[in-house]
Amino acid sequence: MQFTTTSYLKNLKILFVALGAVQIFLALIVFVLISNGISLNGEDLVQGFNYLIPALCVAMVFLSLVIFRKKINTIDSIFSLKDKLEVYRGLYITRWAMIEGPVIFTLIAYLLTGAEKFLIIVVVMLLIYISLYPSLQKILKELPLSSDEQEILNDPNGIIE
Repeated sequence: MQFTTTSYLKNLKILFVALGAVQIFLALIVFVLISNGISLNGEDLVQGFNYLIPALCVAMVFLSLVIFRKKINTIDSIFSLKDKLEVYRGLYITRWAMIEGPVIFTLIAYLLTGAEKFLIIVVVMLLIYISLYPSLQKILKELPLSSDEQEILNDPNGIIE
């Protein structure tokens, strides 16, 4: 089966939305539970999470960027366009998951403690996640592509081989 630029981007965006929907759905569930008074509200638990959660979030955002940049530089010019795009998709799935993990952990901490400061962290992490929305411009900017490959990608009906 051959992919076009349009179908590749569509599939990448579907993956992005699916991972984002999990985060938002969990956030809504936790918010409803907390709104209805369900939480453990342990002060010791809050104190532990006060340091762990920000450190985890910063570390994962930083690591996701470092890993992405390191791996994107290993994509060789001898790879086919299809191979480059498959590696790129894998790198972005990894990057999105590295952002999603701390969001889910922070939402669980909010569920357990009811500490609203954790919601601020969730919102910041979701904004970072949203900033990673896939686009053709990002692909053209981030991937080492020949001019022929760029031309194929710029054509919505370009065949990716």
